[in-house]
Amino acid sequence: MALASGYWWLVNLRSYVLYGVSFIFFGASFVAQATPVCPTWPPNFHELNDQQLEQLSRKLSQAPEACLAQPEFLSLAAWTAAKQKDWFNALALAERAVLLHPESPARQMDFAFILSLSGNHPEAVLLVQALLQRADVPAQLRGSLEEWLARDPRSLALANPADLAGPKPEALASGFRQQSRLFFALGHDTNLNNGISASQITIGISGTDLVLPVAPSEQARQGSLAVSGIGADWLQLASGQPNLAVSLNFVARTPLQLSGFSSEAIDLRAQLFSSALQGLRAYSDFALPKTVGLRLTSTRYGNQPLFHLLGLRASWPGAPHTSQCQAEWTSDIEHRTYPVNRPFDASVLKAGWGVLCIGNNQERRFELWGALDHPQGQRPGGLSRRLGAQASILWPLGEARLQAQGLFEHAQDKEGYSPLLASGAARWTSFFVSGVTLSKPVHTTAQWFLRLELRRQVSNLPIFESRARTALLGLEVVF
Repeated sequence: MALASGYWWLVNLRSYVLYGVSFIFFGASFVAQATPVCPTWPPNFHELNDQQLEQLSRKLSQAPEACLAQPEFLSLAAWTAAKQKDWFNALALAERAVLLHPESPARQMDFAFILSLSGNHPEAVLLVQALLQRADVPAQLRGSLEEWLARDPRSLALANPADLAGPKPEALASGFRQQSRLFFALGHDTNLNNGISASQITIGISGTDLVLPVAPSEQARQGSLAVSGIGADWLQLASGQPNLAVSLNFVARTPLQLSGFSSEAIDLRAQLFSSALQGLRAYSDFALPKTVGLRLTSTRYGNQPLFHLLGLRASWPGAPHTSQCQAEWTSDIEHRTYPVNRPFDASVLKAGWGVLCIGNNQERRFELWGALDHPQGQRPGGLSRRLGAQASILWPLGEARLQAQGLFEHAQDKEGYSPLLASGAARWTSFFVSGVTLSKPVHTTAQWFLRLELRRQVSNLPIFESRARTALLGLEVVF
């Protein structure tokens, strides 16, 4: 009920303005006809070029005014305006269809999808979540909504809206969905080699402190860089419910003026959802997790392997769990190996809590975690305890989106790191990252982005202190 009431509050908020706009867009006052002859969906709607869309728009504007009471006509008119990026009229027509036909889930889905395309994705997610609470949503349509929620909002490569408006083929309720993406960015970084920020360090030998300069090659070096990546996502659905999600990503970071400091990372993740785990219920009295995931990561730096990671994660629903906020508890086990420095191999046990809130035209995330980092060899410092938090908030700005992010992690070693540093004191480090990303669509499947980021690590041992600033401008394409 809370979702439903929130939905109608959002719909009625703009109704007084947008209800009248639909009349202005198509003509004067509404006059019903007994059997109006209204334009119908072209079979190749998604393939229409700009000239054909303009012709269709003129045809729609000349249709009998009684067509404004026809749900299919309003849906066609709204999507035609949306494809022309006339978001004001597209929203006005889609909302008019909802007001005139509140019993139609398809009209509400039209409104939510056009909201998302216009840049109001958090509000669109809230409407879809409210729609999924209705018992009268057909199973095939519910599958389309579940699929949409599981996808990246920037990849809203919808099927022909004419198909979405009517009965869905069974294939859209089950089977695999796939999307791919690639990006390329150029920018500048003040610490391309992950160098330390100190110009000198103090070491203790036989009770005497010696101050030594840090070699220039070990200090931070700045310059331009290129960052590129490619990835793909697969989602398996059964009766409209997500069963399995798989993602594969490759990212390369290449300094343009320094050699030997490039890095490449490949990341594979697979996630099973609760609907795929129901068969285990007969074998366990414990609450089944909401998701179970596997992660494989391999990173190279400076033309040699840096580390490999194998991880398992499970999540359970947590509090709060409302129409706007959903929380979860998480548990992770990771095994990290360092091929060129095997004493640093470690196992990490991690537990956390996170929440996602969508409302007030914003999307907010927060996560808190603690971890025990157990070395498997004679690693300096021994066992390390970690505590971290990260947060992000996203604002739609018309067609653009602005996202602010922050991360903090503090690590404390149990044993002294080295008798040469700070008289053998146990090391602690605190790592901070803050950044903002501005993105704006340049096509239905492409967007440019500007990323500004600050990174800093502080420690009681100056040899572990570093700082960096990064600026990137790039283009991302989803297909």
